[in-house]
Amino acid sequence: MIGSAGISDPFSEQRDQIGFAVGYHLQLARQLGTDLGYRLSGYFYNKGGRDDLNQVFSLGLHYYITPWASVDSFLTGAVNSSNRSAFSYDVLSTGGGAGLTVRF
Repeated sequence: MIGSAGISDPFSEQRDQIGFAVGYHLQLARQLGTDLGYRLSGYFYNKGGRDDLNQVFSLGLHYYITPWASVDSFLTGAVNSSNRSAFSYDVLSTGGGAGLTVRF
């Protein structure tokens, strides 16, 4: 469970948030793993009675070359529903990279 209370100046631009997040790691094979994530958040704005419901979905895929080096890719999507149509949107992004993990 996550939450935050906004403090801003001017007060009319302030927003508060409540939500939760969950994640799961699945080791598909010795050198191949995946991470799944989901976050649901509600945003409540002081100005104009705007309320947003935001959902974020994520998928990561990791190929471990060695125990300390990996090649990674990800896919992330989000849906924002708002009672103000200008702030309702859907988005999808992808990417990749190489990572180095130091364990001791």
